[in-house]
Amino acid sequence: MTMINEQFFIRGLSVVSVLMAIILSGCFSVPDSGSKFGLKLVPKLGPKAVPAQTDKTGNHRSPFIVVNISKQKLFLMNKGKIIRSFDVSTAYHGIGNKSGSHKTPLGKHRIKYKIGDGVPIGGIFKGRKYIHQIATIHKDKTDIPEDLITTRILSLEGLEPGLNKGKGIDSFERHIYIHGTSEEGLIGHPASEGCVRMRNADVLALYNLVHEGTLVYIQK
Repeated sequence: MTMINEQFFIRGLSVVSVLMAIILSGCFSVPDSGSKFGLKLVPKLGPKAVPAQTDKTGNHRSPFIVVNISKQKLFLMNKGKIIRSFDVSTAYHGIGNKSGSHKTPLGKHRIKYKIGDGVPIGGIFKGRKYIHQIATIHKDKTDIPEDLITTRILSLEGLEPGLNKGKGIDSFERHIYIHGTSEEGLIGHPASEGCVRMRNADVLALYNLVHEGTLVYIQK
């Protein structure tokens, strides 16, 4: 190798080293696969206030959920990539956080309780307890009077005081869930009483992929 070529080679290695250092330091964000879905993914967090599910750079080290209301989609994410995508149905009355509003709240939540181990698909819950009845699952646009909760429940706890946590606006006190529904034909359109509805097979699949403590971000 000539002296000139050797100098160019060394300089090239230096440039690559600098770029890698910038990327690893978090000063530069590499686009992730979620951007093609138009998601406003969760920003990196400072190392001084790192939640349990992020590493020291603020990157999530465990799967987390993003519910996108405008797209009526739920995305299970891990390390900036979409693992699974599901159609959902959020509130018919739109976005809101007040008790009695029948609206879907925004912001950061976590799964407080997973409810329904062993319940057959289509099993109906009342007061978060399986009542040993199986719902008729409507695949068309049937809209029944009762908002049945079926198959599995992921009970959400708000983590942002003033937005989804606190008196009169508390997501957990409002019983905001991700759950199965008997009105599968309405999935993909706002139709719930505030919760995030899923098809029964989908909520069962999601239930088996997450755990209590999994973060859930609900966005417009």
